Amino acid sequence: MSRPDPIGGFTLTELVMVIVILGVLSVTALPMWFNRTDFEQRGWFDELLQATRYAQKLAVASNCDVRITINADSFSLQQPTTNCNTANWQIISLPGKQPPYNAPSDVSVTAGTGTLTFLASGLASADRTVTVTGTSPLSFRVYAATGYVERQ
Repeated sequence: MSRPDPIGGFTLTELVMVIVILGVLSVTALPMWFNRTDFEQRGWFDELLQATRYAQKLAVASNCDVRITINADSFSLQQPTTNCNTANWQIISLPGKQPPYNAPSDVSVTAGTGTLTFLASGLASADRTVTVTGTSPLSFRVYAATGYVERQ
């Protein structure tokens, strides 16, 4: 009587070797494809871009000026207190996130710092190009004539 052919498969030794090889590759190769600074820079850039767009939209919706102050490592939003009295400004929050809004380490704004005011009409007080640096620069531009915030 003949024995049936065994079902093809992997031995325990072969499976362990594949797991070891995948582990070595993940430790050596994956960090080359993923850089934490790139991730943090993109997140900070997106947050600053959206905060600037929010400031412009809030100025139109509230019919009061809104200003965003951009520093090398942080930003803040401000709006006049009552009756759009620009003598007294208060810090306002982004929806779902409380201040302070600080940049991660190794990420900073290298161009476009200072205060930018969006008027109640939606126009900006000045043209501004804001550049966020980390691994490679990312920038957006604010057009004074329209208040449009454009990613570049």
